[in-house]
Amino acid sequence: MTLSQNAKIGLVVFVVFDALLAIALVSLYLARSERELLTELREIGVTVYPQPMQLSEFELTDQFGNPFTEENLSGYWSILFLGYTNCPDICPLTMAELKQFYQRLDDPEIKDDLRIVLVSVDAERDTPETMANYVNSFNREFIGLSGDYDSISKLASQVFVAHSVAGKMPDHSEHADDADAGYLIEHSSHLTIFNEAGQLQAIVRQPVRDRDLLRAYRLLREK
Repeated sequence: MTLSQNAKIGLVVFVVFDALLAIALVSLYLARSERELLTELREIGVTVYPQPMQLSEFELTDQFGNPFTEENLSGYWSILFLGYTNCPDICPLTMAELKQFYQRLDDPEIKDDLRIVLVSVDAERDTPETMANYVNSFNREFIGLSGDYDSISKLASQVFVAHSVAGKMPDHSEHADDADAGYLIEHSSHLTIFNEAGQLQAIVRQPVRDRDLLRAYRLLREK
């Protein structure tokens, strides 16, 4: 028994409609999953950019004296934090959470291509040597970047970090006469997460907790 021309057309229409319906349902499911993912990330203090942002040129110096530019962000996932080695509170607390987070990464596949980067906002006091001593006290795999004020600001403005000298700390040491010895720097304290393309993918607000950062990092990699 053969199908009539109208029956054949009807069958084709049904198949096409069924396929379109399946595509629509899959799209709705994916959209819902995306919304649920973004909601979960927001609940742990993470804001994801709908379109990851590519940074413009910058150049700083790592703790080994090597240049570090926007190109060094490509090929790895990176978590950047802008602080400074003389910071009395938020910086050591955040670095401690980053240390715990890094230690909790038990999957070599997602740990080996991740870099934790501290960028100093203290152009006067932080050098490659001081950055090396500081980041090594948390984890020898961490990267410490320093540079002059303009170079730091060029990166800081792109990751929405404001920084300025706030005032001087009491200094009772033998160097108390040094007017610049004890100044504080006010700075934004969020983290920024970059994907493997070197693009700004997300911002992590304070307070940073290692378990939340671990969850966020895994979710972003699955996104």
